Amino acid sequence: MKAWKLTGVREYKHFSSDESSKDNETFIELPAIDPSNSKFIQVKMVKANLSVTDIDSYNATCGAPLSPITPSRSALAMVSESFSCDYEIGRRVFLSPYHSDIKADPQVSSCHVDGYMSDYAIVDTDNAYPIPEGMPDNEVLFVEDVAIAMSTLGKLHLSKGNYIALHGASHHNCILAQLAIYYQIIPIIIDNDEDRLNIAQNLGVYYTVNINHDDPYRKTIEITSGKMIDALVIDADFSPSIDDLSLIKRGGTICIYGYKRCKLDLDTKLDTLLTNALTIIGIDNGQNDIRSAINLIANKVLKFNDLIETETPFNNLVQIMKNISPKENPLKHIITFI
Repeated sequence: MKAWKLTGVREYKHFSSDESSKDNETFIELPAIDPSNSKFIQVKMVKANLSVTDIDSYNATCGAPLSPITPSRSALAMVSESFSCDYEIGRRVFLSPYHSDIKADPQVSSCHVDGYMSDYAIVDTDNAYPIPEGMPDNEVLFVEDVAIAMSTLGKLHLSKGNYIALHGASHHNCILAQLAIYYQIIPIIIDNDEDRLNIAQNLGVYYTVNINHDDPYRKTIEITSGKMIDALVIDADFSPSIDDLSLIKRGGTICIYGYKRCKLDLDTKLDTLLTNALTIIGIDNGQNDIRSAINLIANKVLKFNDLIETETPFNNLVQIMKNISPKENPLKHIITFI
């Protein structure tokens, strides 16, 4: 078995089951599965996600990191040993970040418990979701992103023909925009980067606003015929400021969503919130929508073209983390095992 663990600020160590690892205290051993307990399975990792929570922990952005802890909040794996008839050997599974009963606050992989940056792992079957045949590996890695998008739209209670503005053309917002279109809600993505907006347009988002060239307020009046938007969505992992309140109609909703849980500088004016009777909601997980997200992806409802920025081998984790840590990360980063 091989694994990476965060052992300090900007410090990863490589652990393995080799005897030589005992000398430098980096020995790790995969626990055995109890044949009488079919609730646990052994999996071999195929691909794993690097997320903003891994970057925050690496840089101690949210205070001293919990260490030692294995990074990566979600992954695609293959069952390598099982005593459950529902999880046959060779079956591909999505490994969820969430580790609690749906009525409790979720314990998140790589934040509160070990993540999936290891070549093998023992996982609870409650956190392993079988993947339909034919779903591409890279699309499986977007399951949580789709789930949180579904949770967001569910909480916004928008209707057919409503307008929703998305602050930033991140991979989260590009997915949410497509989902809005699927439910006949009209998305507008606002950003200052033409390349990111082009990705959104190629994914089917018709209305995009580049704030370097157009005034968002005037463009919104034009797009909505003066109705203005029903909801403004902020991807807190990418663009935490709220500075588009003038776009929202009276009684509208602001939604802040994402995986970050600290250092969110929400610069806004409370008088505008009160004057326009705006509602603010926050969403930090898609735990209840994982199965629905898998079905949506399997049915080809969504596209993920150009939403992956890097795909890096397992052994090169340290190198890629050093490279992406200081940057904005609107797109997805993937670690491959095989």
